Amino acid sequence: IRRASFDAWIAFAVKFAHLSLTAKLALIHLLLAAVLLAVVAVAWRHLPSQDDATDVAQLSRAQRATQNADMMHDALRADVLTALLLTPSSSPREREGVQHSVRDNALELHAEVAALAGMKLDNALKPDIDAARVTALDYVQRAQDMVALALIDPKLALAQKAAFDESFEATKLALAAQTSMIARHLDAANEEAQRATDDARRWLLLAAVAAVAGGWVIVALIARSIRRS
Repeated sequence: IRRASFDAWIAFAVKFAHLSLTAKLALIHLLLAAVLLAVVAVAWRHLPSQDDATDVAQLSRAQRATQNADMMHDALRADVLTALLLTPSSSPREREGVQHSVRDNALELHAEVAALAGMKLDNALKPDIDAARVTALDYVQRAQDMVALALIDPKLALAQKAAFDESFEATKLALAAQTSMIARHLDAANEEAQRATDDARRWLLLAAVAAVAGGWVIVALIARSIRRS
């Protein structure tokens, strides 16, 4: 194989020496263009893909949505506790304030859960997201019912607080599991993107070195041929 390669190289050098100057210059342009295309191809092949960037962005949005849902989860509990502390002597303004607050927080939690369900995430995340969604929606309904009941019959609402607290804890655990799962996937996606970036830089550097070396060889052949001519 080495002998055949050497003979092919000698044959190319002999043919190259008999070419006209115009043909030699045209050949150097073609070879340099081929080298440049090879560098571009290497860079294109090893740079992080759009899919990798999309995965990281989607996971980041999912992480923010989960964190927002967790905040709304706590806010709804605060609304329930506030409603339980109201007394018959509480002003209409206080009552309306609690009603508006629980409604707004419920809508926000619904929106974050819906946003998570609509994201294009890894299938491995779907079971945790679906489970957290069902638990969170049940909790939202319980919170709204508790506030409505507390404004009508505080004693009956207080008797149902233990069941509400169980729903609160279940939702907290579901959201925590979802947050942990998304965080692990996000870390893995960031590591993969970083590896792809490092590989791209390494291959691009090698391609650049090969391009410079190839260019020098071509220039040396042209110069030598011109001197002989």
